[in-house]
Amino acid sequence: MGRTIADTDQAEGDPRWSRRIVRSLLTLVCGFLLLSVAIGVDNVSAREAATSKASHHVYLIRGLLNVFSLGMDELGEKLRKQGINATVHSHIAWTSLAAEAAENYKAGRERTIILVGHSLGAAAVASMAERLGEFGVPVRLAVELDPVATNTASGRVDLFVNYYISTGVGKLVQKGPRFRGTLRNIEAKNYPNIGHLNIDKHPMVHQQVIGYIRQALNAHRQPAPAKPEANQSPTQPSPENARADSATRP
Repeated sequence: MGRTIADTDQAEGDPRWSRRIVRSLLTLVCGFLLLSVAIGVDNVSAREAATSKASHHVYLIRGLLNVFSLGMDELGEKLRKQGINATVHSHIAWTSLAAEAAENYKAGRERTIILVGHSLGAAAVASMAERLGEFGVPVRLAVELDPVATNTASGRVDLFVNYYISTGVGKLVQKGPRFRGTLRNIEAKNYPNIGHLNIDKHPMVHQQVIGYIRQALNAHRQPAPAKPEANQSPTQPSPENARADSATRP
């Protein structure tokens, strides 16, 4: 005979049923953690594959759980194809990354340091820049993509750029009391089809960030950041005319 409603209720109240649910949840969590580890292994491989003779280093920093900012991986691939030394990391590793960058700078292995991060990775950019400043290490360029918490531009950063979406979770970056660089807060809400979960993958943002990076790496010529592609709306802001909301704020 088929199972009755009473049989179903009894089964769902059975401790064995609860154990099956717990095991299923644990399997999902383990799978999620393994995915994070796998991405971390790919990141280590990218670091090991980075050009050892490069005098620059672009640190790309992911956000929550190391799996929600995979646009950092896409950006890293684009940069490496252009011969730019770029590696991708988890936001929780920022302290060790700062120590590594400071050591490499003082040893003469890295003379130009660039930081880019998304979401919690953006907060890590601010923290890493501040820590490097404490070490006496300059940062040529720091870029935040839609930080979820208000943070401060500090450290010895030449140019600090923050793309934020004011209609979502994005926050402005404020100048720290000893910050002497240039701060640009760029409102990105009018960029087409953009949101917090895809700003790190947005082609227009990628193009502009790459423009900033190339400018930082070639400071003597100082070329303008990349212009929007022909199929992009000419009304969208570009780095050179973006609104620097907090540049004059205390």
